[in-house]
This record gives sequence, structure tokens and C-alpha cells, in this order.
Amino acid sequence: MEVCQDGIDGVIPAWCVPYDFGIDTIFQLALELLFLVILFMFSYFYFEWRKRRKQETKKLDEMKKNDERHLSPITTLKYKDK
Repeated sequence: MEVCQDGIDGVIPAWCVPYDFGIDTIFQLALELLFLVILFMFSYFYFEWRKRRKQETKKLDEMKKNDERHLSPITTLKYKDK
């Protein structure tokens, strides 16, 4: 079976491409679909990991700010020996 395209006079020549829809084509389409699924899963998990990491960093920064805010102004105690 062939797919043909009429050309434009003096600009693009006419061309035909033979194709067959067989087991090779089905196998290639399945591999391409598998590749796209793996690529989607990888990118999804990567961006979820980045988002989770940013949220954890933000929570840690908030905890540090809260700890600094609640510190008493006296940081050392001096004891006298009797």
C-alpha cells in the first residue's frame, strides 16, 4: 500500500511512500507507548520529589524561625562556687 502526495508545479515534486501495517508496526508502536509511559512516570515522580523536598525545606525553615523566636534572652547561667 502507498501514500502519495501531489506536488506543486515547479516547487515541490510529487512523492509516494510505501507502508505496511504488520506485526513490525504494532511492535514499534507498543515500544513507543512504553517509552512514553516510562518517561511520564519518571517526570511525575521527579517533580513530586522536588515539590516534597521544597515543602520539607520550608517546614524546617519555619521550625528554625519558631525556635529562634522562643529563645530566652538569657543564654548562659553563671554559678558561683561556695
